[in-house]
Amino acid sequence: MGTEVSPYRLQHLISSVNDLLKGTQGREPVEIRCAQAHGSDIYLGCSNGSLLRYTFVESLGATAESYQILTHQTLPSGEPIEQISLAPTVELVLVLCGKYHQIRFFSYPNLEFLVEIKPIRNVVSFALDEAQERKSSTERRPQVPESIRLCVIKPSSIIVYTIGVRRLQFRKEIQLPNGAELARLSDQYLCVADSENYQVIDLESTVSIPLLPLSQDERSAPVKPLITVIADNEFLILSWTGTNSLGVFIRGTGDPVRGTLTWETHPAAICCEYPYVIALLPNGSMKVHNVDSQEICQVILPLDALSAVRLQKCCGGYVVPPGVEAHNLEKKDFQLLEPDSPDSSAIEAAANGQNTLPISSPLPSRRSSLISTTSSKPRIRQSKSALLAIGQDAIYALTTPTFLQQVEVLLESHKLKDVTNLVKEQQKIFDEMKKQGSFSLPEIMAQNDEIQYAYQRLGYKFLSTTNFEDAGINLFRGNVDPRLLIRLFPDLRGTILSSTPYLPAFNGLTSQMNALDSVDTIIVSNLVKNYSPHLKPNTRSAPPTSELRKLLAVSARDMLREYLRKWKNKALYSGETLPEEISRVIDTLQVKLFAENEETQDLYALIGSSDSIIVEEVEDTLIQTGQYNALLKIHQKQGNNEKLLEIWSKLVDGEWMDEDILDPLAQMITLLSESRDRALVQRWGLWLVKRDTTAGLKLLMSADGKRSTKADDSALLSQLEAVNLAAGQQFLEHLVLRKCSNDPTLHARLAHVYVDRLVSALQNDEVVEFFRDSALEYSIQGSSVPFLTHLVTTLEVTSPMYKHVRDRCCADLFLQGSALYDVHAIRDKLIPLEEALGFELAILDGKLGHHSDALKILVHNLHDTTSADAYCALGGCAISPKVAQVLSERFELQPWASLVIENSNGKGSSTKTNVHGAVALEETKGKLLRVLLEVYMNGGEATETHTAHLLNSQGGKLNVLDVLSLVPSTWSLNIVSSFLARSLRHSVHERCEGEILKAVCLGQNLEVRDNAYVLLREQGAIIEEPLPGSEPPPPAAFEGEAVGDNHEKVVVLEAVSGTVSPHDIGSEKLARSPQRGVAIEGDVP
Repeated sequence: MGTEVSPYRLQHLISSVNDLLKGTQGREPVEIRCAQAHGSDIYLGCSNGSLLRYTFVESLGATAESYQILTHQTLPSGEPIEQISLAPTVELVLVLCGKYHQIRFFSYPNLEFLVEIKPIRNVVSFALDEAQERKSSTERRPQVPESIRLCVIKPSSIIVYTIGVRRLQFRKEIQLPNGAELARLSDQYLCVADSENYQVIDLESTVSIPLLPLSQDERSAPVKPLITVIADNEFLILSWTGTNSLGVFIRGTGDPVRGTLTWETHPAAICCEYPYVIALLPNGSMKVHNVDSQEICQVILPLDALSAVRLQKCCGGYVVPPGVEAHNLEKKDFQLLEPDSPDSSAIEAAANGQNTLPISSPLPSRRSSLISTTSSKPRIRQSKSALLAIGQDAIYALTTPTFLQQVEVLLESHKLKDVTNLVKEQQKIFDEMKKQGSFSLPEIMAQNDEIQYAYQRLGYKFLSTTNFEDAGINLFRGNVDPRLLIRLFPDLRGTILSSTPYLPAFNGLTSQMNALDSVDTIIVSNLVKNYSPHLKPNTRSAPPTSELRKLLAVSARDMLREYLRKWKNKALYSGETLPEEISRVIDTLQVKLFAENEETQDLYALIGSSDSIIVEEVEDTLIQTGQYNALLKIHQKQGNNEKLLEIWSKLVDGEWMDEDILDPLAQMITLLSESRDRALVQRWGLWLVKRDTTAGLKLLMSADGKRSTKADDSALLSQLEAVNLAAGQQFLEHLVLRKCSNDPTLHARLAHVYVDRLVSALQNDEVVEFFRDSALEYSIQGSSVPFLTHLVTTLEVTSPMYKHVRDRCCADLFLQGSALYDVHAIRDKLIPLEEALGFELAILDGKLGHHSDALKILVHNLHDTTSADAYCALGGCAISPKVAQVLSERFELQPWASLVIENSNGKGSSTKTNVHGAVALEETKGKLLRVLLEVYMNGGEATETHTAHLLNSQGGKLNVLDVLSLVPSTWSLNIVSSFLARSLRHSVHERCEGEILKAVCLGQNLEVRDNAYVLLREQGAIIEEPLPGSEPPPPAAFEGEAVGDNHEKVVVLEAVSGTVSPHDIGSEKLARSPQRGVAIEGDVP
């Protein structure tokens, strides 16, 4: 027999018929004499004449029997019932009553007595054709009614009938002189046994063939005849030999077939369910033989003292209630994480005798993880059996083990390979029948649950033995939620399972799942079980087991990685969408596993395709494994700019290294340039200034918009100066020059920066000598270009003085263009350096209104008469817009130059301000020209040429008398002759122009008067004359004009007010007067 799955098992169906009949009968106990079953009904015949019908009821409690009484009736005579046969296809139940030896007919399945068919009397036994029953048996009634052959055994004959629906038809009678006690019918052959011998009778030819005696030992006590049908036209008969009972297989023709079966004692009952023959022995046990091999394959011990005394074959089979597998297939919530789980060190300590943890247990026991509040009703396939074991007061099912029972038996025998083959075969059969449409939807779901349960049971068994590869394969086939596996990897799972504390699981698997705490404890438990205490000093530190432990841990991780991959692919290929929670868990775990195994390309592909990765869970793993680019990609996809900058910063500083990340600094700059988070840009911009001043400043300046406040600018400037003083100065220039800040504090700080820079440069003797030489060279050449222009145009870009000259130009342009700094403070710093920085002092003197001092510096110290002339023309500005433009182009100083250019153009002022400013500027120019003339004349003969040039070019703006009063007596008249001649010509020209203009005005007025007169006459206007003595005094007349004429002109113009404009008169110097009509502005000299 070995450890193969036994073909049969006893299962309790109906108990204590006497309890049911208590009170309805006498005190004597009732004995079950016979039973039959079909479909969901079981029919019992009792010794007191009770005929009971039990039916299968689902959804009962765990303690309730599934078969419940449905019909109870007692035969009128109270005679015992010896035999029951069911003929569902013809809707009949045949009952043999022992006392009166008659067959009564009842309806199937309701047990209603049929009056249409009279009872058959004087009956010893009867037999229905089992071949017909096997071929046409169904659950209830067939689509097409049939007829069945019935053989009735009487004391000296055999009567053959055919029975149909509510009918009985006689066929023939065969004489049987010796009678018969037992008969079995298959097709046309009837095997009978009398008190001594067996024989087979051909019902068609009525030929009788003797077979074997019941007992071959004449000295032994009589034995009970036993016959069972094996197949069509094949019987098994038992004959006692004196030492054992011999079973012989006989055909209907009387020929022996197969081999023989033997029993030590003569059985009490026998029946066959191909390919097995079951014999009930006198001691209550049962022996099961295989028909084909004639070997004993199982011995079934009795369940209790009142176990079976008879066996009954039920053609068509009946429903067997589910056993413990129904409870196992229930689903309840399983707690994923256990707070009190022991670790592997506790197991090893127990192996070394350091605590009381039992080593014999494969894993530490854990408290139950089931939550009983949530459960689902299992979907159970209804199994069937064709054999009943009949006890005196109970009924048992002799049923073949279910699929799940076979799995459990094989697992208990550690036949894991056999279990695998069994489950695969069951899956194959299920798939094939599902394609054929042989299952209903509930059956499909029930079968699917059973197969999944079997795969999971097998997978967890493999897992507990550290066979991780096979465990993963079977658990995947069993559709185990990945989270139930992930829980076994504490170092990987992190906190990703905290959002789902419970998951549904099969009730029958919880004991296995509870025992599996973690992969590490599984490995350690197996090592302790297999090697402790043989390896010294212990399994943890012994080199062989230590290495084996590492290998098993790697194998477990490989299994998990493959499991997660297949789970995702399954959803992909089936077109399903994974739930968001499962997707997050799988993707997050895959990132960790890919990172640990350096599967970089798979890692990048996963990050690119998934939006469910929990970055907080994978961040530490990616950092530990050096997968910085992968971490970067995750943060980029999720838009975590702060994290991106942190990663790049560590790469820039050399703290991290990753060849896949190219130019992290450039990527930082790009991100910050595109960011609208001003605080983020400023914070990282300050960091960037320390590494790349130019890039950092550019970033800060581009991010510093008009939305920033004055306080924000000051704070950022202070931070920059603390980080890098030079960068702070550049940012200060940005605020003042590019952002155009009007904060006097910032202007003053920038002015001091420029001056300090010049002062610092002049600490170098080479710089001082350069500027002195440049000034000397300029004075000697007597160039007509301004000093600054000369300074920058003669300088080479490669010159070491290039930077210092540029700094001086920046300072000059700012000092000239800005009006918001403290000029006195700056001038005080420059006074000690007057010899080298005279031009700057001239700018500052001009700002202070010390025009004479400024012009003296320009003329006498620098010999820059061009700048002096420009100074007067621009109202006190030493740098002209043209010079500023030259400096801008030379050194790229556009923002600095714009200060000078805009101020000279009066940009930003209103029209009214421009008008008044122009008038004031003209007045200032005249004053400055007089000051410059005085400076030139004080220069003596050295400045005669410049004086003459000034008088010739600006003479129109000078008063002749003032000029003559300033001319030294020693000067020749030739110097001022040209100026005097032009001045006299200009005076004559203006007088003549005034006379012409006056004449034009008079003519125009006369024309207007004439036109007005015509209009007034046409309109009928009346001119009222004032009364005598009340006439107003006439208005003052123009020069050369009669008073009367002027009065008439005023009247006319008042009548046609608004019809004549000054432009009609032809001179821009005419303006309308509300009292006088037209007046001439100014008198002609």
